[in-house]
Amino acid sequence: MIRCKQKRPSADKTRHTILQVATRLFAKHGFAGTSMRDIAQTAQVSLNLITHHYESKKNLWKQVRLNMANKFEHFCGAKTRQEPSDLKMFLERAVSNLFGFWQKHPEALRILNWQRLEAKQKSLMITSGSYSLHLQEVIGALQTRGQVRQDVDADIILLLIFSTIHGALEESSVVFQENKAHKQKTYLQLAADSLYKALKT
Repeated sequence: MIRCKQKRPSADKTRHTILQVATRLFAKHGFAGTSMRDIAQTAQVSLNLITHHYESKKNLWKQVRLNMANKFEHFCGAKTRQEPSDLKMFLERAVSNLFGFWQKHPEALRILNWQRLEAKQKSLMITSGSYSLHLQEVIGALQTRGQVRQDVDADIILLLIFSTIHGALEESSVVFQENKAHKQKTYLQLAADSLYKALKT
């Protein structure tokens, strides 16, 4: 009788599995609340294999964050190839993109929250990506054209936009239970309108 050897998963597949499991556990328990042993047991791999691919828990956390950042850049960047012609278009697009991404990837929002809670561990922080920098550049251009208040820094405006959407998603499980699509559309329009009134010249 000929025995067939069980095919081992490729290194890339193993790395992907570890990254996906780590993402779920970090999103649920944070960096401090997740151990390498937890990740190994859930991914059904050895601790040695995780350290072989990612070296340490800190490096694995950074890879999870970078993976989320890349997804964010891909999701939002693909929707912003055309420069907005005015402030209203910019705000409507920005709030829609942010809401859409965090709704599609709730684990990214939870990891972002954990990063803020564990901010004392500065070595775990990931800097803003190209999409955030792009938004700041657009805000600066709109300020130069006289469409946006110049007495407010671009990074403060960006913080206001992010916070507006972040806050809505924190309460979405309660607020958007009924008539979900209609309420979300209404909120995004009101958010864009409110930001427009606050920022226009």
